[in-house]
Amino acid sequence: MQNLLDDNLIIETTLTGNRLGRKSLLIELNSKAGYCINVAIENLYTKIMFNDLCGQKIHSLSIDIPFSSEIIENIFTEIKKCTTKLNLTHTKIIGISLSTRAYMENELDWNNVKENLSTFFNTNVFIHSHGHFAVLGENSYSDKSNNIVFIDNTYDISMGAVIDDRLLLGSNNKACNLANTIINKNGNAILLKELIALHVIMDKINGKTKEALTIKEFLALFNKYDSYSENLINEFIEYTNIAINNVINFYNPEIIVINCPIVAESDEIFIRLKNSLKENKGVLYPSMLKENAPLYGGAIYCIINFLKVKHFIPAKCYYRDIKFV
Repeated sequence: MQNLLDDNLIIETTLTGNRLGRKSLLIELNSKAGYCINVAIENLYTKIMFNDLCGQKIHSLSIDIPFSSEIIENIFTEIKKCTTKLNLTHTKIIGISLSTRAYMENELDWNNVKENLSTFFNTNVFIHSHGHFAVLGENSYSDKSNNIVFIDNTYDISMGAVIDDRLLLGSNNKACNLANTIINKNGNAILLKELIALHVIMDKINGKTKEALTIKEFLALFNKYDSYSENLINEFIEYTNIAINNVINFYNPEIIVINCPIVAESDEIFIRLKNSLKENKGVLYPSMLKENAPLYGGAIYCIINFLKVKHFIPAKCYYRDIKFV
């Protein structure tokens, strides 16, 4: 205890007790003792979030630059700007998390990226897939469970799982590659990501309409009973259903969280997807943290490794009411 006080990781707060007995000393984690930097690299943008030692957000920003080999240089630049603006010293950085998509694996030398970040900021750097960090974020800040799966389809498909209270990473950190699930469509073996990844769906509707539609515009067509849009949504529900049922059979999770703009923007589609699971429909929930899930998850990962603990409950959780049918 004294060591933690000496290192300023915990601070003394209010004294409690009555006049006759010995007063109890209350302590709490010192949120200002350190901070972590969490980065989520997406196809068209990169998000950066700074979190304190209690897991609360200090600052966040988005770099609206598509993924390329130059993105790491842009990340370096923005982090240095923010640390100066927020008056954050490098000596207080407890870790940096970096979440990436599966298709980015061979686009950069990630070991070199990790080494450069670690050397410059003198801290541990953790690089994992989007799904691995996202399931930690969703589980820690919203739906706490010992068995939870996070499925994301905001561009490509990714997945992360906490089973029996352990994050599944696999022998080479490539566990839970749901996108490469093989689907039998009309006698042909097709990867799940080739059927219902969001960018595939949008490419199909844009090819049909000859326009660059937004998600809301696509769903507006669906709501007007456009037959082509309806077929795309029906396929999305059918093959997402197969994927979720496979996940249930493999991992038997208590909760499955799905993050997809099609689901988030349409209660009707979410209800149809949920009901298609029949007796398993009770496990499916929409994401609370959405695109911020891997950032908060990265913060949890950094804090746990810094404090050398197995679990960490953030100082502020983000529960909110959701209607389920």
